[in-house]
Amino acid sequence: MRKLLVILLVLTAYLGHSQDVYHIFKSDGSKVEAKKYATNNKWITATTAEREKINIPYDELDRVEYKITHRKKTNKIVEEFVLVSDNRGYMMKLIHDGACKSYTHIGPSAGHTVTYFYAKMRGDRKATCIGSRNFVNFMSYKKTAKEFFEDCPSLLEKIDEKFKRKKVHDLVAYYNSNCN
Repeated sequence: MRKLLVILLVLTAYLGHSQDVYHIFKSDGSKVEAKKYATNNKWITATTAEREKINIPYDELDRVEYKITHRKKTNKIVEEFVLVSDNRGYMMKLIHDGACKSYTHIGPSAGHTVTYFYAKMRGDRKATCIGSRNFVNFMSYKKTAKEFFEDCPSLLEKIDEKFKRKKVHDLVAYYNSNCN
């Protein structure tokens, strides 16, 4: 009976999520519609409805958009390729867009996965990791956040008083509303 209940719950969760098509926007303004896509070090591979595979280098990629429906609620997801160093980047979920953008990236760390929070100012080439859900990052969070948002005195005060390392997206929202 217990196994049947577990199988039923897994099927319900799987069928409760719906995602039909990925809209892949290229930097030249063109768009590819794909049923799925996969990433590697240098490009994404999009598979169209006709089962054609298209490789799109990251330097030609603007963003990927798709919708996820879960229990009658639809969320629009936007992912962008974001450089984090001169030779490394990741596909990251865009959380806030504006003068400063915030992203979430789930990546490996010492044998488990960790959620990292990145921010990038308009015009910057690389994003900065401001925080994570990893305890090791806890000690440098305030210093990194203060250096990144140094042009906004009111936000610097709030970093000391209110904002925590898991609230990078709130910092970016505050910056976009009050500091630019």
